[in-house]
Amino acid sequence: MSGKLLKNGKYFIPPEDTSENFKQLFARLTAEGAGRPLDEDGYPDGPWTPETLATAISGIEANNSGIDVRAVQIWFQDNDKGIANVNIRWLARIFGCDDPVAAAGWQKQLIASRDRLSAERRAKRRKTAFQDAPRDARTVDHTVQVTPILQRHHSMLAVGTSAMLTGANNIYVIILVWAAWSILGMSAIVFGLADVTYTTAGKVEKQVGIFNSPAWTVEKLVLIPTYLIITSKGVIAWHNHRRTFENQPSTETWESRVSAFSPAFYLVLAVSEFVVFALQWYGTYLQPLLDGPNTDIEPNWIRVATNPMQLLPLGLIIGISLYAGLYIGAVYWLCFSSLLLLYIAAHDLTRTDHKSNPTRDALCNIERHEVAETLITALYRSIICGALMNIAIKVDALYFISDAENFLAWI
Repeated sequence: MSGKLLKNGKYFIPPEDTSENFKQLFARLTAEGAGRPLDEDGYPDGPWTPETLATAISGIEANNSGIDVRAVQIWFQDNDKGIANVNIRWLARIFGCDDPVAAAGWQKQLIASRDRLSAERRAKRRKTAFQDAPRDARTVDHTVQVTPILQRHHSMLAVGTSAMLTGANNIYVIILVWAAWSILGMSAIVFGLADVTYTTAGKVEKQVGIFNSPAWTVEKLVLIPTYLIITSKGVIAWHNHRRTFENQPSTETWESRVSAFSPAFYLVLAVSEFVVFALQWYGTYLQPLLDGPNTDIEPNWIRVATNPMQLLPLGLIIGISLYAGLYIGAVYWLCFSSLLLLYIAAHDLTRTDHKSNPTRDALCNIERHEVAETLITALYRSIICGALMNIAIKVDALYFISDAENFLAWI
């Protein structure tokens, strides 16, 4: 017998990665006699039995409490019962022939096989619950479905938006928001729009540069990234756990649920680009710039270029205002889309909750409640953050109509 199969006078089988669950792995090793003493001819002294294995585990010096043979018998039976962590430790020492390195390797493999058994058991429970449910409960909700052709047509924007605003990609979106603002901020500095003043009706030289505008600093650099993180966290909490709780056909993925709301994503895009960007840019920036100085409109860091004291070419300031308008439309599209994804997650949770199995174990219900609490918390925090964003815009407007010299003095 090779040295590979002999360790501390016992028959040794090296641990290796397999796809076996615990029952399959345990049955193979006990049948082959892994960890059994060798007879005089160098062969394992027969397979393990519940009695011999229980005796061997109880004989381990560190195992003060021993083990009941009935517990070992459960491992030999074809059932869904797993194995406790403390017993995995003793079993790994048996299969590892009392060698620390080998025992650690077997402990890793036994834990992995137990996890596979648990996963198979959960899948079996879900399948059984779905098959036992009334036919009406197994019928797919057609009120939120679309035809395959229509779904393929619409899913690109919806699924793409979901992938962009959730998971690891969310941080790249926030970095992009900061980077786009940096371009705007640097342009303002280069063209003198960071430190600009105009004379108010009260003969006060008022500072209206971009850094004196909370709507362009606090809101865009702090509140909007915070809002995106909050909503993303809530959506991810459901996305990562939805399959654990539902009794729906496995073909209905998170992507298909998001695709069902494709018209809403297109509506959000249309509102952001037409109302938030196009109409606001035309009414707030383009028209006042084309009209020239107007005492009825309070200048801000872009409209101040209409003041006769400013020497910036009109075409240049219109270009900067166009970029600023596009930036506003883009960031609010991100915010509205994130809120829509949060709604889809909450709506999805209520659907799976209605179709859940009343006999489902208490642990699964606790996990569902924890995810629901995370969604509610994310919704609450997003409302607070949205309110702060609106306050920043209102404070911006109040400062521009005041006679204060600069924003800090006004505060």
